[in-house]
Amino acid sequence: MRRLLGVTLTGALLSFSAGARADVTKQACVQAYVDAQRLRKADKLTEARQKLEVCADDACPATVKKDCKPWLEENEREQPTLAFAALDLAGKKTGAVRVIVDGTKLGDQLPSGPLKVDPGAHKIRFEADGLEPIEVEVSLQKGEKAREVLADFSKQKPSEARPAPDAPAPAAVPSSGRKTPALVYVLGGVGVLGLASFAYFGSTGKSDEDDLADSCAPKCDPADVDAAHQKLLIADISLGVSAVAFGAAAYLFFTRPARTESATTVGVTALPRGGGAFVRGAF
Repeated sequence: MRRLLGVTLTGALLSFSAGARADVTKQACVQAYVDAQRLRKADKLTEARQKLEVCADDACPATVKKDCKPWLEENEREQPTLAFAALDLAGKKTGAVRVIVDGTKLGDQLPSGPLKVDPGAHKIRFEADGLEPIEVEVSLQKGEKAREVLADFSKQKPSEARPAPDAPAPAAVPSSGRKTPALVYVLGGVGVLGLASFAYFGSTGKSDEDDLADSCAPKCDPADVDAAHQKLLIADISLGVSAVAFGAAAYLFFTRPARTESATTVGVTALPRGGGAFVRGAF
């Protein structure tokens, strides 16, 4: 009797577990079905492909699979791809280049096959040891396949772009300049504060004076009249302080002494960032 009861309970548990897994699978299929449509409308074809692979699986309900399978094929046709190539200093093709697409590193070597990406703009960075990196932007349309992006490092001259570690220090030549005294900034700050104080007390004092003229003149409370006049006086003083501070700052700035300091000169022809890269195909 106990053995029969145990077999019955085991069968019930297995049946319940299988049913629970089926429910979870069905729920995942339906969710992937919904997410895939939303992602495709947003042109996020990479994420959409992952969702479509889920809902196109044989384990999903037939009503879901019948839509997801053709959608997956259509998604593959629409998703653009990038192909990468690089030339070394000698102008020969090389694979010893790191590629970073939209901030994601693809590895330490040039990818051998096309990379699936979403439609739209992408930032690509090529890095090779001892050379300046090359950066380029491309924009792809739906269905654009194997768009080649070439990094041409042959136009760089590392001996000029990067001095050798044991190279002698560059010669120092005199270069004249004038240092701005710290007091100039202090006086400038005082001038700004003075203007702010003038604006505040001038506007509030004038407002109080106008209110008194409308409400109680000529028999206003002397204390109220004095308070309004005091604000106007503070405004006048603030304006004077501001003018003096700005004048002193300007005087110190334009009369600051000249100085002579060392400035290094290096015989380097600057290379434009990203120079030597071009994209095959129209943008």
